[in-house]
Amino acid sequence: MYKTIKIGLIIILISTTTIHCTATTQPVLSQKNICYGLVAAVTTLCVGKVAYTAYLDYLWPTSRLIKHYKTLFKKMNNAIDRYNNLYMPATTMDDSQLTEYIYATHTIKYPFLTYHSQLQTVLYELNSYLHEIQQSLKRIIYRQKHISAYLSPENQTMLRNLTHLTTYAMRLNKKIKHTVSLITPLKERIYSSSHYHDDYEDQNEEQPTIDNNYSTIEETKEIVDNDNQCEQEPITDTFDRIEKEIIQFNMDYY
Repeated sequence: MYKTIKIGLIIILISTTTIHCTATTQPVLSQKNICYGLVAAVTTLCVGKVAYTAYLDYLWPTSRLIKHYKTLFKKMNNAIDRYNNLYMPATTMDDSQLTEYIYATHTIKYPFLTYHSQLQTVLYELNSYLHEIQQSLKRIIYRQKHISAYLSPENQTMLRNLTHLTTYAMRLNKKIKHTVSLITPLKERIYSSSHYHDDYEDQNEEQPTIDNNYSTIEETKEIVDNDNQCEQEPITDTFDRIEKEIIQFNMDYY
């Protein structure tokens, strides 16, 4: 980790030094200087991201990590409850009830398009929560293993807090997956509705050039479905592996 950071800093130093030396013999805004500047900027961003991620994964003080994830998990839980209260009643409605509900609650133009877009946004946020939980469990497991090797009264308290966070994260993961499993079919029902197609056609008639790359509903659906599949499958596989690590850690420790 430290070797990677050192190499990155050396690259930045060389890049900035080259820019400085070149600037004395060439115009400041020459094409070569601009290229060097872009390389230095991109390198700085990449190294900074790697260094910051390494800090969060391995060097972030455990007490701050515990406080951060307690707050974050509470925020996630509140958001999930809000989405459940907002969208779960619609999942139990038949098609006619759902149509009346959407027209009653969305009085703006293209109500079915708007509702479908809201569902997509919610699903994207829930998938980002799954990714965040995956990252949090990696960091929590690392600290559990490290702390368990040096048990002191303070470390025992931290270990209990980390174990509590692990349980909370696992429960949140199941809760999110349950919500996703209900909202996803609802989104598909909206998409397959004739009212959605009518809204889509009306919007295209008013704004024919809004998106030339996605000229048909079928192409849009295929792209969205592919994106969702790419986002969800790796998270599920990685989370299963993390869950096995947690079980193994608990067996080894207790």
